[in-house]
Amino acid sequence: MNPGYVGRGGASVSRRMAWVAAVVLLAMGSPASAAGDSNAALLRELHELRSEVHTLAVRVDKLEQIQHPAAASVAAPAQPQQPTELNTEVHELRAQVKQLQAQQAESAKAAQAAAAAAAQQIHSKESSVRENWHKIQAGMSEDQVAALLGQPAQKFMLGSQQVWYYVYPGSGNGSVMFSPGHRVVSSQSPPAFGWGLF
Repeated sequence: MNPGYVGRGGASVSRRMAWVAAVVLLAMGSPASAAGDSNAALLRELHELRSEVHTLAVRVDKLEQIQHPAAASVAAPAQPQQPTELNTEVHELRAQVKQLQAQQAESAKAAQAAAAAAAQQIHSKESSVRENWHKIQAGMSEDQVAALLGQPAQKFMLGSQQVWYYVYPGSGNGSVMFSPGHRVVSSQSPPAFGWGLF
C-alpha cells in the first residue's frame, strides 16, 4: 500500500486505519464494554474492520497505479518485469469471460435446437390435423369427429343443427355441422388446410 496516498477526505488510508482502530479501542475501554464477551466481540469486529480497510487500501493502490503509472514507477524501484496481481486478476477475468461466452454459445445452440424441435413438432401436428380434417365425411358420429379433431372451441345451434367450431391460430377456423341425429352433414376445414368443403 502507498502510505502517502491521500483520499477524497484529505486523510491517507493509513490514517483511516488508525482512526478506525482508535474508535474501536475506545469502545472497548468504555464501562458498557467491560464484560469479556463484549470485548471478544469488539476484537472480532476490529479484526474484520482491519481486514476490510486493508482490502480497500490494496484496491486503492492498484487503482492509483493504473491511473498514475508514471508516479508509481517513480515511487517504486525498478524491478524485473514479472506478472503482478493485477495482471493475474485480468487474466483470470478474461478466462471467466471466455468461459461465459462458451456457455452462452452452448445455450444459444440449445435454444436453437429446442426452437427447431418445437417448430418441427408444430409442423408435424399441423400436418396431422390437416390430414384428419380431410378424413371428415358425411354420416360420421360426433365421437368419430372428436376422435379425429378433438373437442371444438365452441358448440352452438344453427336452427335444428349443431355446429362445432374449431379455431387454429395462424391456420384459420373450421366447422363441422351435425344433423338432429348427431351425424355429420357438412364441414369446412380451415383455410390453411385447403378450405375443404362438403
